[in-house]
Amino acid sequence: MKQFEDLYEEVSEFYEGFAVVKHDGKSFHIGLDGAPAYAARFDCVSRFRQGESCASRRGKWFHINTRGEPLYDARFDVLDFFYEGLATAARNGKCFHITRDGAPAYPERYEFATFFKDGRAIAVTSKKKPFYIDRAGKRLQKKPDRVQKPR
Repeated sequence: MKQFEDLYEEVSEFYEGFAVVKHDGKSFHIGLDGAPAYAARFDCVSRFRQGESCASRRGKWFHINTRGEPLYDARFDVLDFFYEGLATAARNGKCFHITRDGAPAYPERYEFATFFKDGRAIAVTSKKKPFYIDRAGKRLQKKPDRVQKPR
C-alpha cells in the first residue's frame, strides 16, 4: 500500500480491514488508518481470516485475534487457518487438527493432512496412500479421487 510505505518496511494488501506490515524486523497488523491494530509484535503474521490470524514467535506458531491476543497457550511447528472449526497443525513432523482452544481434535497423527471441507479432510500416513478423515480423525470409507498427471 503506497500510502503507508513511508511508515513501514513492508505493507500487504488490506483484508478484513487489516494489512500485515513489517517494521524494525517485526510483523503486526495495521487498520485502515495505518495505525497499529495492537501493541504486540511477532516474527511473522498472516492475514486475518474470520477475525483470526496465524502468528509466530521464535519459530512456533499460534492463532491470535484482532487485538493481537493469543487464542490459546499451545504452540506448533506449522499451522493453518481454521476451516469448519478445525485448523491443521504440526509438531515434530506429524500433522493433526486442533480446536479453537489449541487442543488436538483427535489422538491420531499423520504424515500430511489438509484443511476440512464438507466435513472431511485428506490425510496421509507413512504408507503414502491418501484417505479422508472425519472431524474425529477417523478414516472414512470413500477415498479421495485420484489426480490425473498431465501428459
